[in-house]
Amino acid sequence: MAETAHGVQVLRLADVWKSFDGVHALKGVTFEARAGEIHALLGENGAGKSTLMAIAAGSLAPDRGQLELKSEPVHAATPSSIRRRGLSIAYQHPALVPDLTVYENIAMWLPDQIRAAGSDAAAWARSQLARV
Repeated sequence: MAETAHGVQVLRLADVWKSFDGVHALKGVTFEARAGEIHALLGENGAGKSTLMAIAAGSLAPDRGQLELKSEPVHAATPSSIRRRGLSIAYQHPALVPDLTVYENIAMWLPDQIRAAGSDAAAWARSQLARV
């Protein structure tokens, strides 16, 4: 895995292109995230933020470009295969269930390997919330 002073590279989108009906939403976008980093994608409406994250999450295929998780190329990604590999996206407008606790809402979207930890998953969620 690619490692720098900032940590292990966990996500890389390289030279990603996507268009809809001939209109380019993304033109050669590269984005990288390393373990322990928190990112916010900012830009005006139509800038391609949601399109880029949909590609990272496996819900949208790029026209061209490369998706890597933990320095491994990902081909034919699906949302469930991406989550199994440990990536989960926190969207700006999350779908919360108002009758559940904060932890229960978080747990619904945890990758399987963290959720499978049972009570450790609750401790993990508390530690992540404490960080932010």
